[in-house]
Amino acid sequence: MMDLQTIHELTAKSARDAKRRGKQPAVFSEDQLERWGLRVPDEIRHIPNLGSYLPKGWARVQLKKEHGVYPGDNEGHGAFFVDASGFGQPGEAALTIGEFIEKLKPGLGYGIVEAGQFQVKIGVYARRTDS
Repeated sequence: MMDLQTIHELTAKSARDAKRRGKQPAVFSEDQLERWGLRVPDEIRHIPNLGSYLPKGWARVQLKKEHGVYPGDNEGHGAFFVDASGFGQPGEAALTIGEFIEKLKPGLGYGIVEAGQFQVKIGVYARRTDS
């Protein structure tokens, strides 16, 4: 298992890398979400790891506490707590990929804000209208 210090160091490294490479949150259309159904698409496996980096033109979305939302992510906005191993089961603390897909909203952006050994925290982003 990774200790908290290691996770924080990796998050900072991911933020520097995301900024250097100009990474943006992944955005999914309503058509994509409807086509996927219960199937796990390749696109979902390529959500960028942004760490604490906030790309220009984006704002973090405040998530309300519900199953699968971890309220204490690195910026306090809340993040989806998702199983990344593929072995998670429905109803566990971490959402399965299928449970996470059901929570996606078209037009919003998604990025990994913290990654552990077996789970990731995925933050939600909205395009800013003032930029």
